[in-house]
Amino acid sequence: LVEAVPYMMAVLVKDVAKGQELLADYGMPYWDALKTARMRSQTVRNVIEGRNEAIQERNSAIEERNSTIRELNSTILELNEERKRRLKAEEQAKALRDKLQALRE
Repeated sequence: LVEAVPYMMAVLVKDVAKGQELLADYGMPYWDALKTARMRSQTVRNVIEGRNEAIQERNSAIEERNSTIRELNSTILELNEERKRRLKAEEQAKALRDKLQALRE
């Protein structure tokens, strides 16, 4: 194994003619190592998929929070506008009371 990847090396003890077919028996250790490497690769893919799902869930939660914040900001703006209207109405009412008081005197 080289970095968890199985490799095979052949050492020839006699000359090989051009075009001659070479056959090799990889042996069970090779196939066991290949199987292990594939299982590790699948494990890594599973971990990555799990992390991607977690990131998507986190992004969804953030978007929900941002949506709630936008709604609250909108409500705050509406309440501030309502407060301004009430203050203006109170000022107008006070001005009218003051005029009425002045007329009575």
